[in-house]
Amino acid sequence: MNPALTVVGDQLWQKIGESMDRVELRLRKAVNILESTSIPFAIVGGNAVRVWVAQVDPGAVRATNDVDILIRPEDLEQVKQVMAANGYHYRKAAGLDMFLEGKDDSVRYAIHIVLANRMVKQGDFEPNPDVEPI
Repeated sequence: MNPALTVVGDQLWQKIGESMDRVELRLRKAVNILESTSIPFAIVGGNAVRVWVAQVDPGAVRATNDVDILIRPEDLEQVKQVMAANGYHYRKAAGLDMFLEGKDDSVRYAIHIVLANRMVKQGDFEPNPDVEPI
């Protein structure tokens, strides 16, 4: 049984556009914050894939709701400080470090921290790469 759509037409397209705008704003804000420091970082995950795919096959670009940032473990405390100074709330859930704009925001919309030179899951083939400053 399919539930009836409650949002349709232009209102639906507007909601989709607003959702993508929020992801882009979240990404840009995080990049601007980290670029204002000397902390090496890299954008990884869905947004990194989206940027690469857009260059080679724009029709294959897919949406993502979160932002994944690769940093070195020794920089985590400094990242926590700079993100807090910019209004973000640190949270650790299911072993993942993340930042939320509002304390009650969903982890699906978080800025997730991926630690360089560490395994994501036990049994992974190899650890995450190191961060190379650019």
